[in-house]
Amino acid sequence: MKHGFVKVKAFSPEARVADVKFNTAKIIQAVWDCAEHGVKVLVLPELCICGASCGDLFKQKALICACESAIEDIRASSYGKELTVFVGAPLYNGARLYDCAVAISNGKILGVVPNTSANSRHFETDYDTDEIVIGTQSYPFGCELVFECESMSELKIGVAFGADLFSPIGTDSALCLSGATLIACLNASHQIVGAEEKLCLMAKSRSLANKCAYAIASAGEGETTTDVLYASHNIICENGEILAQSAPFSSKTGDTVSEIDVSYLTYRRAVDASFKQGATSASTVKFNLKVEKTALTRKIDALPFISDDASRYEKILTIQSRALAKRLVASHSKSAVIGISG
Repeated sequence: MKHGFVKVKAFSPEARVADVKFNTAKIIQAVWDCAEHGVKVLVLPELCICGASCGDLFKQKALICACESAIEDIRASSYGKELTVFVGAPLYNGARLYDCAVAISNGKILGVVPNTSANSRHFETDYDTDEIVIGTQSYPFGCELVFECESMSELKIGVAFGADLFSPIGTDSALCLSGATLIACLNASHQIVGAEEKLCLMAKSRSLANKCAYAIASAGEGETTTDVLYASHNIICENGEILAQSAPFSSKTGDTVSEIDVSYLTYRRAVDASFKQGATSASTVKFNLKVEKTALTRKIDALPFISDDASRYEKILTIQSRALAKRLVASHSKSAVIGISG
């Protein structure tokens, strides 16, 4: 995490529909592996504890209770691990069922974010409380939570869901205006022709507009049924550039890792007058991670101002020549004088 770099992983653990015990074991194994390899933020798919394709099984209380117990197991497994995990699960808040993302860090549940664009057949999409009870403890609840790292204040994490990327006014943009530099996006969109290109396009355009990074974790092939197909298409994107991604169906888990530069993102916001960060209704939840040296796997361009694309130079020359032509016309020059220096 030194010099602003944070290692992030988007992962689709091997899953079985409605087999909470099996899925939890795979998630816990992923947490341990990430901690061992220096990953600081792990993003898992939407509803991954039970599977996004459970359908009417979501109405079975036994399934929801098993998911709640699984969250406690995952929380306990993260104790002493220097990373923050975002995991998807269905949870009751009172008598209402929500499609949730649970933030866990070093043995603590930080908060719970409901999906307000969820399938209304199974889940509620509005809420009137800012707390949720898991086990015997109350935790922050709401879609306007920003998780801020105390040891690196530039690392502020917001949570979104796959549907938010395609919304005209998504919660991700509001969270970025509240300071979030990384959006953990839990996704369970099924795979159809053209879905890969659309997800890449939205990830690049939203991260560029919001001056942020996205870690998108999508449901994997283990959740496929006769009705829907999932493909483990995971993406890590920063300021309009895809740093890493797993091609659909390329692997069962879509293991995608890269390092985001939160210092660079903060700088881009500072110099871009179009980015109007300001006071919003978001609530901040603090957590802490140990600042350690980060081994970089992403490509860092040694010559950032020299492009490998020859057409770029043609465009530069065109821009400069048109500007010079306009200047000659405006100054009523009859001839151009070329000065040579050096």
